[in-house]
Amino acid sequence: MNSNLPIQINDQSLSKLTFQRCCTDIILSNKHRIQSLTLSNLFIIDYFFSSIENISIFFQLQAFTLNTIELTNLEQLLTSLAGLPSLSSLTISTSPRVNINTFWNLIFQLPTLKYFKISDNITYATYLPISINKVSSIEHLIMNSKSYCTDIDAILSCVPQLRRLSINYLYPGYRNTNHVLQFALSNLTHVCLKLDQYPFHQFETFVKDYLSQVKVLCISSNSGLTYLNAERWEKLIVSYMPS
Repeated sequence: MNSNLPIQINDQSLSKLTFQRCCTDIILSNKHRIQSLTLSNLFIIDYFFSSIENISIFFQLQAFTLNTIELTNLEQLLTSLAGLPSLSSLTISTSPRVNINTFWNLIFQLPTLKYFKISDNITYATYLPISINKVSSIEHLIMNSKSYCTDIDAILSCVPQLRRLSINYLYPGYRNTNHVLQFALSNLTHVCLKLDQYPFHQFETFVKDYLSQVKVLCISSNSGLTYLNAERWEKLIVSYMPS
């Protein structure tokens, strides 16, 4: 076997015993070749992290997916991911109780991250400050979790290279009228939004602030007939989405 060939690991079809053997015989023995790693079983995840000192030993890892219900050491894991020089894709499906400020600061410190997807119900311990003073390399962001517009303001202030954005549950809330985006999201061309009780006038402000360069916009809303007003849509598009 060519020892230079990359390896992709997915535990979805493996039993715990099989994965234990795989971890010893393949994963740890070829840590320099692992480029993609998917962990889905809670018991396997616990075994995996108890078997390694630090995930940064997988220095060729480019894509990491965690599909699980609980992960108590999430903050410690995200801290260690910063030591991976090639990590460009991260997917997390989990529902721990986390401090939202700490969580996003740890995500934004990942130096080579291009794709990030967060799913399921994260219970935030605090609200995200309007500025967290980070600049991220993320280009594709998918948020399949409850998101308030105030938090989105802060997150979008940190992703100047963003090209694609998907938010599955966007909720209204107080927005700081003094909030000024430090840069235009000039690369953002594809946006998909699922709006929950989100007033059209707040959506208009969102478009004005962030979507001037968007080419493809997909939205769904449960806010009634206001989103079916053709005149308001025409005015919105002509005024703020001329491209």
